[in-house]
Amino acid sequence: MLLQGQDWAKLCRAYRHRRGLKQEAMAQDFNVDQSTVSRWERGTREPSLPAKQAILNEMLETGRAGPDQTMRLMLEQSGSAVAVWGRDHRLLGCSPRFEREALLEGDEGVEAGGSLFGRAHVIGHVLDRLDERGFFDGAVMLAVLRLNPFLQQRRVAVGGVIVVSMFPVRDAAGEIAVLAIHDHDVFGTPLERNTEVMISFAGSRDGHSQTVFSELPEG
Repeated sequence: MLLQGQDWAKLCRAYRHRRGLKQEAMAQDFNVDQSTVSRWERGTREPSLPAKQAILNEMLETGRAGPDQTMRLMLEQSGSAVAVWGRDHRLLGCSPRFEREALLEGDEGVEAGGSLFGRAHVIGHVLDRLDERGFFDGAVMLAVLRLNPFLQQRRVAVGGVIVVSMFPVRDAAGEIAVLAIHDHDVFGTPLERNTEVMISFAGSRDGHSQTVFSELPEG
């Protein structure tokens, strides 16, 4: 994946040095002891959530985080199911919740090409539909996907509809990718067929909106 995890040990040391803090002072800031900060900086333990948030905020405010690093930091801290997909169907990065709920339920896992909703053809089909309408060329500012839940049995039992809000972002190579935020709308009206997806597009060039229905291929 292009969006790899952070080196929190390095980021933690750099943050402390920029602020002119000793480990004891930084420990007091985050209500931990000095030995904990030492372990953060040796890489034997990840910083606490408040420490990560402070590092992220400081990097964003001072412009020290580039676009790719900013995206990685935000993905790591997101409590939502968020993923970034490339035009070529590759998963470029995802939040812990997305990895836990949408990918690792299968046997393959992320590195072996684990797929959205447990079926690789679903995300590939959606990305191809986005490509046809110019998403990866900057012609779309927002696309919203709706489909019936069918991966997790507990979501199937609840009903409703899976809603995926998709925005264009720049990946590490400078190309447009898809930032997809997943949600389960339990009060949403299900589609008539489980094999169908509905995608609503909002254009960035002409301002027009369009909704299309597309039949998923078998797989």
